[in-house]
Amino acid sequence: MKTKNLHHGFLIVILTIIVAISAVSTVPTIPADVTWSEDAINYCDNYLGPPSYCILKESGMPSAFFEMAYDVVVTNATRHAEETDTVVDVEDLEWAMADYMVHVMGIFPTMEDAYAKITEWEVACGWKVHDVAVLNVSVTPAAVEPGQNATICVQVENHGNFTESFNVTVYADKNTAVVGDEIIIGTQSVINLTVNTRKNLTFSWNTTGVPSSNTYTISAAASVIPYEFNTADNSLTNGTVTILGAGMDVAVWSVMTDTTKVYPGNIVEITVDVINEGSQQLTTNVTTKYNDSVIGTQLVSLAPGASTMLTYQWNTSMVSLGTYNISAEATPLVGETDLADNSKMDGTVTIQAVPESPKIEYVFIATGTWYQIGYEIGSYFSKEIISTAEELAETVNMSIAMNYYEQIKGMISPDVIEQMEGKAQGLADSAHINYSTAWRYVVMLDMLMDLLYLPMECTGWGCVSEDGTYLCHNTDGPYSRIGEPPYYSIIYKPRDADGQKIGHDFVGGSPYFEGIMLAQNDAGLAIVYNTVKQKDPRVGLPVNIMVRMVIYKCETFDQAVQMIQGFLATEGNSYGTQGANLLLIDFKTNRLARIEIASRKVTVTEATGYPKWIAATNHYISQPEENTPDLDPEGSTFIRYNRTLYLLENAVNRDYNYMSRMLSDHGPTGDPNNPSDGGVNTICNHRGEAGTFLSEIYTANGTKYYTILNPCLYCGKRRSFNWLKPFKIDSHYVGILSNSTIIGFCDLNFTVNGEVSQISFNISGPKGTVGYCEVSIPKDLMQGSFQVSIDNSEPFKPETQSNATHTILYFTYNHSVHTVTIISTGVCTAPFQWAWVITVIVVMVIVVAAILFAVIIRRKNNNYHPSFYSNSLATFPVHVCILIKAHLFMKAKNAFLYSKR
Repeated sequence: MKTKNLHHGFLIVILTIIVAISAVSTVPTIPADVTWSEDAINYCDNYLGPPSYCILKESGMPSAFFEMAYDVVVTNATRHAEETDTVVDVEDLEWAMADYMVHVMGIFPTMEDAYAKITEWEVACGWKVHDVAVLNVSVTPAAVEPGQNATICVQVENHGNFTESFNVTVYADKNTAVVGDEIIIGTQSVINLTVNTRKNLTFSWNTTGVPSSNTYTISAAASVIPYEFNTADNSLTNGTVTILGAGMDVAVWSVMTDTTKVYPGNIVEITVDVINEGSQQLTTNVTTKYNDSVIGTQLVSLAPGASTMLTYQWNTSMVSLGTYNISAEATPLVGETDLADNSKMDGTVTIQAVPESPKIEYVFIATGTWYQIGYEIGSYFSKEIISTAEELAETVNMSIAMNYYEQIKGMISPDVIEQMEGKAQGLADSAHINYSTAWRYVVMLDMLMDLLYLPMECTGWGCVSEDGTYLCHNTDGPYSRIGEPPYYSIIYKPRDADGQKIGHDFVGGSPYFEGIMLAQNDAGLAIVYNTVKQKDPRVGLPVNIMVRMVIYKCETFDQAVQMIQGFLATEGNSYGTQGANLLLIDFKTNRLARIEIASRKVTVTEATGYPKWIAATNHYISQPEENTPDLDPEGSTFIRYNRTLYLLENAVNRDYNYMSRMLSDHGPTGDPNNPSDGGVNTICNHRGEAGTFLSEIYTANGTKYYTILNPCLYCGKRRSFNWLKPFKIDSHYVGILSNSTIIGFCDLNFTVNGEVSQISFNISGPKGTVGYCEVSIPKDLMQGSFQVSIDNSEPFKPETQSNATHTILYFTYNHSVHTVTIISTGVCTAPFQWAWVITVIVVMVIVVAAILFAVIIRRKNNNYHPSFYSNSLATFPVHVCILIKAHLFMKAKNAFLYSKR
């Protein structure tokens, strides 16, 4: 940067804001006959002054004086240009800024310091970009005799916005693992390379005296220029030159693996680069190993100077856990003297234990009337519900949510509204907030699916074959909220006021919504849900609330279809703004269908034939006219749908293992980032902060197999539990997660012997495999020290964790048919309630008074019979015990229904 002559003299002041203001107030008018260069206008508008004040902000100047400082700089730059060349350029502006900050603001001691800082600010603001890059390096020929020349062509480009001069140096490196042993082939200067201009340089390498029978890696580097911060593209390594030796010489140039960490059974791809560094044709074997064990051997034939890439597949199924060195070796040739480069060990591969998916903490069983169910969920999950609602309130206007609800509440089933009201009351009581606030939270979350289009890229399918009947689904979306622990599975057990079953029990749903997207009921119906962006959305019933109504009320496939289709037959009814593809299966009859729902149209496509299957992603298939034109710019939904059908159509066995592998699928190449597969547009989805966060397989017997987060992480190793068979002791529920079959899921065997309580149940599983149980025991049922006995063997201590309400035991065993007994040293009793005692005393007083009154009357009538008196008193304790037992039973039942937590 050149130095300017200061035309207006120095302002000798102690700089303060007051001085700055006074200086600004005396700035003369900008001359009208001075022109500005285009670069100066750009600089001034975007980096110096209004609207961004980028450089002035970097200076730390108070914002109130931006306009004043801007005026000073612009005026002085213009006046200086008038006195010299009458054109304002960037250097004029830089000079005026430096002068202002030195002599007016006094924040730098010299002009040189100011210039240096301005340059730093210009880089930070994006104006001054110094950046040169090496674009390409090519080598010809790839092999030469000793003393012959090799030609290296290098292409460079100026990526910055200033003309640059720099040097380019080309290197040859025999061993890239060693730093500092490179051979400098040559250096050339590039002078005044203008912006966005490329230049080709040619270097000639005379190999005379260079050690032969070696392969050299060629690289080029551009020197770093002042204020260049992006230096990653200043160098490039590309190509090799082999200097041939006399006779036979084979070399293993590199050994590469496609990964460094795998799970047992994963395939590791190993690539070996082999080169003929001799002067004669050769044929030899190349063998790859992990430690000293052979992976594979291939025969290779190469002309002098030729090279080839060999690929090996290493199946790690039978390999123990651990870290292994990967190497390759070429068998020495007859007459070969240079054997040092015949083998190469490069890198390691670690085989690690397959992790387990994060688990469902425990099964939450909500029972009672719909109001009571809502109350239980609202009170237990109050913290989660409130934090989620408050976070979403920044995006969703609560008034809009309330208005939306008022428009559609006539379409919502009364039991759903009852559940919402119960949840709001439970939320209010537990969190100590007023009911109206709690109600607004509940309404906003229930209307959320329609108020926000949530582009959840889910994939689902159902399959019926001789290998089994399955309903499978991957739920995709942001990991941040839904992928966070703790994990619950909610079982709904609706009952009337007398405790009698109404509708169907079912599993599914979320504490946040009454609507349900993934569910199965005890009649064998199961539904999974995919969102669709429809063309003509209307205000109406959210589809997930319809799913909740269907799964609760319907027993058969036809009933479910009729309810979904028949809803639109009522005048004024419509589905909401969020379209959906449902997959419905009836495990009793193996009927299976895709139900495509738009606001005013429902299309049902039932799978036919045998075997049969049907799939859904996030676009309408049977009613494509309902798709919005901007449905999916990346085509993800179509790629996933076609891939799902391809895998189902071309399967040999459509069993549980195959379904699990499909849910982990990454496209034809198996790479979730491969562009030929549509990149991340795969069944198992990886999108940085979003992707598959829940993967489920539903089966006919109520066992649900699942993983939390990407299923591919767990190599098909899924957790499971059977929601149809919860453990119940009196009014207490004991949750069990297990990969075993639990035999006899009725009331558990429960015995009390002194202070020792125990739970027993039977399990079975395929021999030769390991089973596990995770048992969640309410603390108000059993507590103390726990032990587990298998088939009455010596008891052992299980792994134990606990939370506020439950103790969780975890233990494993070899599969067979076993009886499991859990023993604790403490039995909890219900808290003493004086209301019960008072009630019993009042009843006893009434009964005794009645007996005495009867005796007195009989005496007066001379009808006294001692036998009646004695019999009445003898049977009294029995009557009282029956009354107490009935009273306690009803109290325990009601206490459980209202305050299970």
